[in-house]
Amino acid sequence: LEGCQIIDRQYRYLYLNDVALRHGRRAKEELLGRTMMECYPGIEKTEMFRVLSECLRGGAPARMENKFEYPGGLTAWFELSFEPIPEGVFILSIDASERKRVEGALRMSEEKHRLLVDEMDDIVWTLDLSLRTTYTSPSIEKTLGFTPEERLEQSITSQLTPESLTLVQGVLVKELSLEQQGQGNPERNITLELEYYHKDGSTRWLENMVSGIRDSEGK
Repeated sequence: LEGCQIIDRQYRYLYLNDVALRHGRRAKEELLGRTMMECYPGIEKTEMFRVLSECLRGGAPARMENKFEYPGGLTAWFELSFEPIPEGVFILSIDASERKRVEGALRMSEEKHRLLVDEMDDIVWTLDLSLRTTYTSPSIEKTLGFTPEERLEQSITSQLTPESLTLVQGVLVKELSLEQQGQGNPERNITLELEYYHKDGSTRWLENMVSGIRDSEGK
């Protein structure tokens, strides 16, 4: 739901719809005809008030996200649009609290996942269908001596011994053939023992658990 309000050039409330009143948690008679500073002491120190003032002075539309703190410790996020009109500024507000909550939960989940991958001893990496490395975890430096940045610059031929490279290429051809025949299994994991080059010129045998990464359509 969208809240609509009109502020004149003295920052007085000229109009508020019911949604805007709910967003502000104030009665209409408390706001109409009064200035924003009278209704919300200290609002002139906020970023929202600065953007509103620039809109009034410059006559250019503006948009922003604003966190509003209610008495009692409650908070809400709003998407605000400011549109200059002859009377002053028309303000459109959309409650974005739920979107912000979901974004925060996703960000926390991603941060926890990244922390887990970054701290684990096992190496996690991804390859595209050309066997080009697209990601590798920091633990590769402990095991093979290369930094993640160095690994991304290496071709597959400089990572594996010729015998292990031949094995990987054969497995990839076989799996792609199964996919083309409609016999691919999204849950399939393959375990391979491969010989990798270490940065010091020696080699290391590593056990690899390989699985495909698919898009939202399972491809």
